[in-house]
Amino acid sequence: MSAIADFVARTDAALALAFPGMRMVDFGHLGDGNLHYNVQAPEGVPGQQFMDEHEHAVNTLVYDAVCARGGSISAEHGVGALSARNCNSASRPCAADDARHQAGA
Repeated sequence: MSAIADFVARTDAALALAFPGMRMVDFGHLGDGNLHYNVQAPEGVPGQQFMDEHEHAVNTLVYDAVCARGGSISAEHGVGALSARNCNSASRPCAADDARHQAGA
């Protein structure tokens, strides 16, 4: 939990540099250290267009930031195929939990 503020500050800054105008919607479960980390399209840019153009790059930046800090990707309702594939690849050593809500993610 003590690393969340630094993670958010540094990762938000990296995303803002890479994707000018993007908007962040960060919220979480402070009691267990989980963070919902959501990147939104810039004002005036359709969300689907932003995702079509930048989803892979956004995910790579965020996943790499999580893995660099020894974190993990998890979710209350499962990680999903995209996250599991990206987090479990040879270049991303952090482990995804596909079903359980994990503290510290």
